[in-house]
Amino acid sequence: MAPPVPVISRSEADKIFNNLKTRDCKLKEIAQFECAFAKDGGVICQPFTRLFNDCEVEHRDRRTKEKYYRRQMFEITTPEDNNPFRKLEKPEIVEFMQSVQILQSLMREMQYLKGDH
Repeated sequence: MAPPVPVISRSEADKIFNNLKTRDCKLKEIAQFECAFAKDGGVICQPFTRLFNDCEVEHRDRRTKEKYYRRQMFEITTPEDNNPFRKLEKPEIVEFMQSVQILQSLMREMQYLKGDH
């Protein structure tokens, strides 16, 4: 399993990177798939992109106060980064979005029945 990466918004990233001393920043991205079951029993998958800022961030040793840099990655993905896929009106996309909504509704119902409300 990958190590956890803090998820921050672009505005939060701007605040952090303006206050933090960073260098050698690289924009990285990965493509993943979000899948849901189709009405016919198949699986519908839609790609989405995750964006990361990988920077050397300045730190100071507590004892010696010596300055050093350590690589740190921040996720900077926003919902708008993946909207082009969501706005398409292809039947597969519409069915996928409906499947996701049905799944979320069923999960809420299961939590309610288990008494998690």
